[in-house]
Order: sequence, then C-alpha cells, then structure tokens
Amino acid sequence: MRVTKYRNYYIDGVFFHSKAEIDAHIRQQDIEQFKKLHRMFAEKPDIAMGIICDKQAERLHDVHGFEWDEIEQLEIEVYKEAAN
Repeated sequence: MRVTKYRNYYIDGVFFHSKAEIDAHIRQQDIEQFKKLHRMFAEKPDIAMGIICDKQAERLHDVHGFEWDEIEQLEIEVYKEAAN
C-alpha cells in the first residue's frame, strides 16, 4: 500500500486507512481538548482561560461543524462532572 500524508497524519493501512478516519481522529482530539480546557476553567476561572476555551469552541464550530447548542451541551456536561 502506498503511504499518503493527510493533515499531518499518514494513511498507511496500519493506523489510519482513510481520510475519514483521520478526520474522525482529529475531531475526537478537539472534543477532548475542549473538555480538558473547560475542566481547567472550572478549577480556576480567569479571563485568559475563558478566551482559550472560547477559541476551542470556535474551532469545534468552524472546523468540525458543531452547532452552538451542541457545544453548550458539552460545556454543561463538563461542569456537571466538575461539580461532583
């Protein structure tokens, strides 16, 4: 199989078999990063972290096509977990 580079990952038939798999992987990484940043914000809220969280939310919207309601639901989940 020919190895192809796509979005700084390789379609090599071992780890990734298609562009769709890489896109799904990047999407999942961005969701996890969003949650991680909001957990950090829940621990120590400040303006700088708020801005970083906002940028990650914009990435989910602009790059991955999330609706703002979906992003808000992710936030709510994180804050509920942090409250427990």
